[in-house]
Amino acid sequence: MSIRQKHNPYGGIPSAGRTAHKLFVSPAAAFVRSFLWKLGFLDGAAGFTIARMAALYAYRKYYKARNLAA
Repeated sequence: MSIRQKHNPYGGIPSAGRTAHKLFVSPAAAFVRSFLWKLGFLDGAAGFTIARMAALYAYRKYYKARNLAA
């Protein structure tokens, strides 16, 4: 089962608020939180991959919420 298939059921949950702003800010914040704040850079390529996947998950979550609201 791929990452996309695992995240797909959870991405359909609608969220309240301004999703257009969150669509761009939240992925960047998730990357910074995972890579810098949680010291993911110490893990090297694995830490970068985890931070990238956290950002991708945040982007997909708000992208789906925006499409559901429209």
